[in-house]
Amino acid sequence: MNWKEDIMEELEEIAIKKGFPKSKAFLFWYIKNSEQISDDTIEEIISVDKSRDGGCDGVFVDTSSGIIKVFQSKFTSNFGETPFKKDDILKTNKIYDFLTGACEYNTLRDYINIDLKTKLDVAIRFLLQHSFGIQLYFITNHKENPNQNVYIDKEIPLEIISSNDLKKKSERWKHGQRPDLGLIKINHKGFLKGPPGSPKSYVVNVESDELRKLYLRFKQKLFSANVRVFQEGTKPNKAIKDTLKDKPHNFWYFNNGITILAEEITENNSDNEFSLKNPQVINGCQTISVIGDTRKSDAILTAKLIEIKDDLINQDFIDDLIEANNRQNPIDERILKSNHPLQIRLQSKLENFGYYYERKQKEYKQEKRRNKKIERLYKIDNRDLVKANLAAEKEPHFAIKDKEDILFSTRFDEVFIEDKTCLEYLLPYLIQKKIYKIGSKHGRENRKRFHQMCSYYILKLIYMLNPNLKNRTKLNGLLGKIEDDTAKINEKTIKNILDIAYEKYKKSKYYGTDSGQRDFLGSKDAFQIIEEAVPRSIKRSLSVF
Repeated sequence: MNWKEDIMEELEEIAIKKGFPKSKAFLFWYIKNSEQISDDTIEEIISVDKSRDGGCDGVFVDTSSGIIKVFQSKFTSNFGETPFKKDDILKTNKIYDFLTGACEYNTLRDYINIDLKTKLDVAIRFLLQHSFGIQLYFITNHKENPNQNVYIDKEIPLEIISSNDLKKKSERWKHGQRPDLGLIKINHKGFLKGPPGSPKSYVVNVESDELRKLYLRFKQKLFSANVRVFQEGTKPNKAIKDTLKDKPHNFWYFNNGITILAEEITENNSDNEFSLKNPQVINGCQTISVIGDTRKSDAILTAKLIEIKDDLINQDFIDDLIEANNRQNPIDERILKSNHPLQIRLQSKLENFGYYYERKQKEYKQEKRRNKKIERLYKIDNRDLVKANLAAEKEPHFAIKDKEDILFSTRFDEVFIEDKTCLEYLLPYLIQKKIYKIGSKHGRENRKRFHQMCSYYILKLIYMLNPNLKNRTKLNGLLGKIEDDTAKINEKTIKNILDIAYEKYKKSKYYGTDSGQRDFLGSKDAFQIIEEAVPRSIKRSLSVF
């Protein structure tokens, strides 16, 4: 599937779920990826997209950035084949004239629909009372107009996103590099240019208060491309806070500095500042978060700024850069793989089924504070999902013997596959949890750990005996049956298999040793031993899917 087909598939899903026409689903999709805000907020933004919209499909008063964002979109089923029309640009520019007073606003107000009228009234109030800025966006899946520069007014802040731009952005979004933060300015206290050639880069001395302001404005949006989330209360972060408060003059010497990627970097030497387009902090989440949560300090630190103009060409370099920057301190494979495109896609897809797939440690805790919708989702730890998938599709002893770093390095490509559907990931996890729940209530306390590990072996048996679990056309129906217990796993059967497995363990060479249970179930012969010991009558009662 190519990038256009990927986008069209996502639009189809949104259109079905929300009851939108494709044109409205297109704008919803773009804002969801570029702004990283809740579905309810996006629907409110684009509620103006109807008759008498005056060339304006969405208005967002972004109080975090102090910007009025105006969206106009144009969708075509012939993706990228024909250029957009000049009138689309002229119509979008006209909104700017009305907002700034270059044209009489009441002329527009008397014509437009009530929803747009309400939103523009609010926007103008923020422009006048709070000195908000304006940013116009024209988003289309047409290809660019070869004469578009003729129609662009340099005085109007308009960003045109056409099909080739969507290709670049979708590649960034696949790797977790969102939302788009726009043009950000950072003052500096001196800088050093990086090596000549591409990519353009700088090492900059920057006051911690500059980063504090940036954090307070954008919070976690700064770190979407970072493989970690803020780890509150850790010993290193406490040390950062103590230095900021008690020894700010030493901060430059003690701190390793941060790394920021941006689409464009411009030196403004007269103002001692850099302008960064859509910056993302790929190393320094802990440092900036602590700075943001601490009172103003006189500390100075170093920031490495790197310009990456084209993600499509440079994605391998970006991935290597993120990994190299984060390997300077101890970091495990699970964290390094957290922004893998397949995990990001899985997280997005599972939300539609009521699950929050946690790909970054402590991410769920942070996200549910920010978004009440997340609080209603059931959390899935990606480690548990990986183990269940390995057991069902490969070998159950992998889930027992392989340490976390192996699961997310050697085994990663065995689990995460390009054309694998989200239900193929989800069902092994749900079934294993049901087996474990039964096992946790069976037998003596000293067998609880054995039962938890053995649940992966029973999961493998179930997948062997139920071909429907490997039939994609059946998975939607099976999900409903698993969730509401229509396809009920027989508790007596599970307990019988656990007893059989434990008896085999007791007769093994591992019995009685300190790590005997794990060593037995972590051995490659264990599944064959258990599977052969389970009678056919018990196996038949596992065929419930």
